[in-house]
Amino acid sequence: MQTTNKTKHLTEAAMMIALSTVLSLFTLFKMPFGGEVTLGCMVPILFYSFRYPGKPALFMSFTCGILQLMLGSANVAYGKTAFHYIAIMLLDYILAYGILGFAGLYKSKKPFAMLLSSVSVILLRYIFHLVSGFLIWESLFGLPEGFTGAYWTYNLAYNSFVLIDGAIAVFLLFVLSPFFANKKH
Repeated sequence: MQTTNKTKHLTEAAMMIALSTVLSLFTLFKMPFGGEVTLGCMVPILFYSFRYPGKPALFMSFTCGILQLMLGSANVAYGKTAFHYIAIMLLDYILAYGILGFAGLYKSKKPFAMLLSSVSVILLRYIFHLVSGFLIWESLFGLPEGFTGAYWTYNLAYNSFVLIDGAIAVFLLFVLSPFFANKKH
């Protein structure tokens, strides 16, 4: 890759990370123990992943996850052991955002392929949050008072914020996609 392309990729990555971070500050709904529905903070990550699939997208998405970890570090403080701290950092931030970088690996700019890959990585992000719920949050808090079901049903429902956030992201991605469809990079 030429130096100008590397500079262009890094510049666009920085802009998308900044945009994602700003969008994450517009919270539509906040969960009591972390997690929130935002105004499409996944959209810039997905856009970049489709423009520059592979290493550039993965670098950007994992970097975005690290930045979100720094901004959401209060959630890490809920942990009681080194295992909790590390698992929260990895599952709820670094891997949950990092997986979004794989969206562009379908290598197709057709709307259906983009939709399929977006939904796939958002579901994988949801799975990371579910695993985190079972490994960490259940041992820390258990079921909330008054909830009579099994923990797995609570975990599925609690972490559904990822699916709502993902639905917003996919909707915005496809509303905005005509503006990016014929742009050369």
